Amino acid sequence: MAGRLFPAGGGPSIPLTKPVMVIGRAHGCDIRLSDPVVSNLHCTLTFDGTAWVIEDKGSRNGTIANNLPVTKPTPLKSGDTVIISAKFRLVIEYTTIAERQRFSGQNEGDNTPTLGDDRNYGEHGPATKRLEPHDKDVWSRFDD
Repeated sequence: MAGRLFPAGGGPSIPLTKPVMVIGRAHGCDIRLSDPVVSNLHCTLTFDGTAWVIEDKGSRNGTIANNLPVTKPTPLKSGDTVIISAKFRLVIEYTTIAERQRFSGQNEGDNTPTLGDDRNYGEHGPATKRLEPHDKDVWSRFDD
């Protein structure tokens, strides 16, 4: 079974379609929760080859996994509960073998989309960051 998040109160499941899923309020997030209690870039779910790992990205209202605050990357087992901003309760379900088969080869650099230089999306984050002169992927065009 492909990995999915199931809302605890019911509703359609959310498929985990990529090895790195960004959860937040911003339009570029993979899983968008349009609520003011959710940060623009709230947390990420990453499949590391053995388990889905959740990591809070400095959100205002926090992330909880199995009733414990997420303060560092935390592996999740199938059936574990994740709470976003004390409001959105989700249950993750997956099988490791199926996830490995789905994502084999996708974590390699040749299949990872880049943002104009050597940084991939996971290292750079969503495109809501204010551009600075050292952001060579944009500013290098004007250095002539």
